[in-house]
Amino acid sequence: MNSDAQTPLLRVEGLESGYAGLRVLAGIDLHVNRGETVAVVGGNGAGKTTLIRTITGMIKATAGAVSFGGVPLVGLSTDRICEYGLAQVPEGRQIFASQPVMLMLDEPSLGLAPIVVEQMFRTVAMLASEGMSILLVEQNVAESLRLCQRAYVMENGTIALSGDAKDLLSDDRVRQAYLGL
Repeated sequence: MNSDAQTPLLRVEGLESGYAGLRVLAGIDLHVNRGETVAVVGGNGAGKTTLIRTITGMIKATAGAVSFGGVPLVGLSTDRICEYGLAQVPEGRQIFASQPVMLMLDEPSLGLAPIVVEQMFRTVAMLASEGMSILLVEQNVAESLRLCQRAYVMENGTIALSGDAKDLLSDDRVRQAYLGL
C-alpha cells in the first residue's frame, strides 16, 4: 500500500453502479486523505449507502475506479478489501473484527436516541483526533458538517456540492435543502 501523505488514502473516480439495471451512482468522484474525516451527506435515496457498498465490493461497479492506498479495489472481494484495512460499519452498526486503517460509517445515527447520537458523534470525533481516516455517510447534515473537515453532498446518485465542511454548513443551498433554514 502506498503511504505517501500526498496521495489520497481512498480515491473514487467516475464510479457508477446500481441494482438490477437501474443506475444509482452516476460518475462519483471523491477522495479521503490519510487522517482526514470526510462526510457524505444527503437525503434518503441519494445513493449514499450504494456508494459505500460499491466501494467495499458488495455491489459491482459498472464504471469507474476505486483505490485504497494506491491499490485498485474494483473487482476484489469484500474480504480482500477488508484485509487492506478498509472497514465498513453498515447501517445497523455491525462491528468489524479487524484493526482498520480507515472506517466507512454508514448512517451510524440511524434509529438512535438523541443522547446516544451525541455520544456516537463524540466517539467518531475521538477516533478522528487519534488520526483515523473516516468516511462518514450520514443524514444528520449539521452534525456531520461540524465534525468533518470536508464533505460531499449527494443528490440523485451524483455529487451536487463538495468542499470544506464549514463552508458547506453556511452555504445557503445546503441550509435550505438539509437544515430547514
